[in-house]
Parts: sequence; C-alpha cells; structure tokens
Amino acid sequence: MRTADYVAILALTPDGRVPLVRQYRPAVQAWSLELPAGLLEPGETPEDCARRELEEESGFSADRIVPLGAMYADTGRLSARLHGFWSDSLRPVPDWQPEEGVLADPLDLDDFMQLVGRGELALASHVALVGLALTRGLLPRR
Repeated sequence: MRTADYVAILALTPDGRVPLVRQYRPAVQAWSLELPAGLLEPGETPEDCARRELEEESGFSADRIVPLGAMYADTGRLSARLHGFWSDSLRPVPDWQPEEGVLADPLDLDDFMQLVGRGELALASHVALVGLALTRGLLPRR
C-alpha cells in the first residue's frame, strides 16, 4: 500500500519533560499516547514537518532538531517511512491553542521512561526512536 511518509519527534523541554499527545485512534478504537507526529505535506521537508507537528500538537517550538533517521513502518504492507527527530532546545509557543482532538500531555522524563518500559507508548516506531536517541547518547539514561 502506498502512503505518504510521516515524521515523529522525541523532545525534551528545559524542565525535563517529554512532549506527548493523546489522540483517539479509530483503527484501534482507543486513545493512544504518542510522540508529536504527522504526515508530510507535498513539498514539505521532513525537518519542516517535524517542527510544524511539534508546534501544532504540543505547543513547543524547537531551535535545533537532530535527525534520528528514516525507517520503514511495515515493510510487508506499507511503502511509507517514518522520519524521526530529536530536540532538547524547546521553548513554548506564545498564545498556543491545542489542535482539535489532540490532547497535549507532557510527562516528566522519569515517568516517560517508566511508561516506555511498561509498553504503554502506543506505536512501535516511536519506541524505536527512544532506542535510537538512547544509543546516540541524546536522551539521558535513567
């Protein structure tokens, strides 16, 4: 199945929180806890998309983002790739309003890592980004 590429960004605020979002996902008929993420728009670079999704969904902008790499989400069924990014240079967006249907839910880094360890981060590809950030020394080990 041909689908558009998408991005996700793992980030850390200056006070040690990881921006996350909760969204109702009809495909699984449940609320899902995820990293800020979204589809690439035509002509948009993955980096620009990551910045846009971070701002729209979490209310933070990033001064600097680091690519973690691109990976296929499911080589057996999908052509789409996930472009992953990291940032630890966030600042709040003035007068930010949450996107309809998306609940911003930043978590303390320790709580986030425990959540990941319990298998409560909904998307396997988002867990992969946590692993990539850890192996590259970007995310502090807890």
